[in-house]
Amino acid sequence: MGSVKLSAAFAHLAMNALLARLLTPASMGLFLLITSITTFAGIIGQFGLNQTVVRTLSYARGKNDASQAKSTVIDVMLLGMLISLAVAVALYFGIGSWLVLAEFDSPEVLALVPYLALWTFLIALHSLLAETLRGLDRVVLAAFFDSTRPLTPALAVSAVLLVHWLNGDSLSLLAIVVLAIGCYGLGICCSAALVWKFFPTSSSPYRPGRRELLAAAWPLLIHQATWIGISYSTLWMLAFFGTKQEVAYYGTAFLLIQIVAFPMVVMYATLSPKLAELHIQNKITPMGELLRKSATVIAVPSLIVLAMMMVYGDWLLSTIFGAPYVAAYPILLTFGLGQIFNLWAGSAAHALAMTGNQKLLMYATVLSGLVTVLAAVFLVRPYGAPGVAAAYSMGLACHTVTTIFAVKARLGIWPQMYILGGPRRA
Repeated sequence: MGSVKLSAAFAHLAMNALLARLLTPASMGLFLLITSITTFAGIIGQFGLNQTVVRTLSYARGKNDASQAKSTVIDVMLLGMLISLAVAVALYFGIGSWLVLAEFDSPEVLALVPYLALWTFLIALHSLLAETLRGLDRVVLAAFFDSTRPLTPALAVSAVLLVHWLNGDSLSLLAIVVLAIGCYGLGICCSAALVWKFFPTSSSPYRPGRRELLAAAWPLLIHQATWIGISYSTLWMLAFFGTKQEVAYYGTAFLLIQIVAFPMVVMYATLSPKLAELHIQNKITPMGELLRKSATVIAVPSLIVLAMMMVYGDWLLSTIFGAPYVAAYPILLTFGLGQIFNLWAGSAAHALAMTGNQKLLMYATVLSGLVTVLAAVFLVRPYGAPGVAAAYSMGLACHTVTTIFAVKARLGIWPQMYILGGPRRA
């Protein structure tokens, strides 16, 4: 499973590297704005059900309750399709046009709004199917359709982009968006077939639990929307006050720094169902040991990668994205400071989400979001993209510290890595 997740992460990096070479920095900035809109809207469309389905299905497995698992899959699919469709329709009928013109001043993207609405719907549905597979304990299969960096669409898009780059062709933003839509549609067909294959069987009748799912999901929606908003609000603020080139430099630096978090993404995907099972079985001490050991194991190689990136970041930016993107090196250095805190915390946020403490996680994320936005407001004009990156790192540091102490206060365990963290015993 780890190899699949890492392959997906590198496939996405390769895809964006090819785009940076096929597009001008200004057009690359527009594409990053497009993907930020669709990703954020896709998060809204999922309504927090992506993490809720993992926890609920893991609880059902821990109790050997096939009837609950069956009903959960049905309810999540029904709710997910309805809510994501509503978000896509809202984006199509006005919200998308307002964002593109009022906030980003980009008539070029205005014609793409209908396509962005469809892409939003597909992103949300793709993620829900992937997380349903994860909740059904099909972790390896879920990795191919992961909600953050799905492998199958990334490979397909990268293959087409590579052919065009080798042939010296040019691509419009519309062609790239249509290509992404087609690849996501293919991924949905494959993941839906897998969910149908592993659909829980039970002789018990269907027991609607939509109200309970929504009650558990809405705090996770606010957490996820705020968390993604922390990343994208800085990008949007830079788009409003800066140039499209600055957006491209900021976005590529952000993409590159995510390499540091690749091992953590693998850890999250593996740990989430396990944390929910341990919680329902009231095995809190083993949960704490699992959190601390996994955080330490993952953080050590990640910190080594981070150190190398801080030293050779200018060369990496030039090699991967092209010579103009060396200008993003100061932004990359600023992002690196925030990643130190991120690595220290380990899976603290996931521990809250998987143990029924989603409201506490929501409060921590909203607080860090406020810190990020306020800092960005004060730093964007005098310092530009590096200042906005500093605001992002401040918000990330705030989130890690608050979630660590929230886990300790609510569950009585320390979740962070051993090297920098608290005592080994809860």
